[in-house]
Amino acid sequence: MGGAMTAMEAAGNGRTIYDRWLDAYEAAYRDQGALQRLACPTCGEVALQLVFVIDAYGDGRATSAFWCKKCLWGIAPNSTSVPSSATAVLRGEEEVPDYRLVLDDGR
Repeated sequence: MGGAMTAMEAAGNGRTIYDRWLDAYEAAYRDQGALQRLACPTCGEVALQLVFVIDAYGDGRATSAFWCKKCLWGIAPNSTSVPSSATAVLRGEEEVPDYRLVLDDGR
């Protein structure tokens, strides 16, 4: 991944940028349709992407990748269950860019 931004950078409204990314991830995870209206916590564009990468069809666990296709900032990929409404992609067939990570600096 190309770089990192700490949670305190670009923070506003008393919440860190990392917290706002987590809020956006949770909203997108619960409702994939929300991606059509969620603004990127970093640049404000409606361009967020959420991909669930599985090792084999039928897997209930995946690696999720969540980023903005405009500014190429996002949160670190993590292991999660695949929501029933989500479309999963086989490992090796995903198209995830080398996006920069927003990090939680613990403050």
